[in-house]
Amino acid sequence: MRARGSVSNQVPFVVDTLPECLEKEPNHELPNAQKITLPMIVNGRIDPLGDTDIFSFTARAGSSVVAEVHARRLDSPLDAVLRLTDAQGRQLAFNDDHEDKGAGLNTHYADSLLTATVPADGTYYLHLNDAQRQAGPEYAYRLRISPPRPDFDLRLVPSAVNVAAGGTARLTVYALRKDGLSGEILLALKDAPKGYALKGDRVPARQDKVEVTLTVPPTPPAQPLSLQVEGRATVGGQQIVHPAVPAEDKMQAFAYRHLVAAKDLKVALLKRGGVRRRPRPWAPSP
Repeated sequence: MRARGSVSNQVPFVVDTLPECLEKEPNHELPNAQKITLPMIVNGRIDPLGDTDIFSFTARAGSSVVAEVHARRLDSPLDAVLRLTDAQGRQLAFNDDHEDKGAGLNTHYADSLLTATVPADGTYYLHLNDAQRQAGPEYAYRLRISPPRPDFDLRLVPSAVNVAAGGTARLTVYALRKDGLSGEILLALKDAPKGYALKGDRVPARQDKVEVTLTVPPTPPAQPLSLQVEGRATVGGQQIVHPAVPAEDKMQAFAYRHLVAAKDLKVALLKRGGVRRRPRPWAPSP
């Protein structure tokens, strides 16, 4: 961030189109649960120690409810736990950690996400607390409670390729589906120069990964260039368009893999042929 000529660390934040409110204490017991009307985004914090924030809302039988926490992805230390109960205290849904492949190098998927279909008309309660029973003013969160909002993000791996002029390169597209989106996602190059083409132009329905082929022209440009790929999906008669964010597939702790976003997709075209030179040793002995 830059302000008045000074540079500070980057600060992540999230914006949305849903109504928002602040969490209000006391709301740690069912009788004083904070009443909200869906859809709503609640901005709050778990504080003091032992705190549980409870929110009540009404829903109709058969309706679906999604509750999602943004905290660790916004650099909060909160290790969120979500629990949905009915008016009699019966648990309908529970979630501790939810994996978000779009979270980059965030090595602990500590944010919670749950989806439930309520069985009857009535009042329901959403409970939020820290899994490690920690708390404090820094344990902030952003909680979305709403009907499902089907959507997607795309990641394109790798973020840089070298390909012979007139040749092809393989790329992998990952579809990060949200809130039940299951239909196909159409892929296309955006504003690409003449001679560039994408083969394998869709992520099939209910699939999260597809390999595509990038064909490049026979005459290489003087410098590497940046290409853009975008995806389109139709939800409820409305078209959703998102860019495919270039990324690198990185491994952490010999098991977990992360799609780490890059700035752009760089493509360098190499001239075919050329003079081959025999390698010469640097010294007469090893």
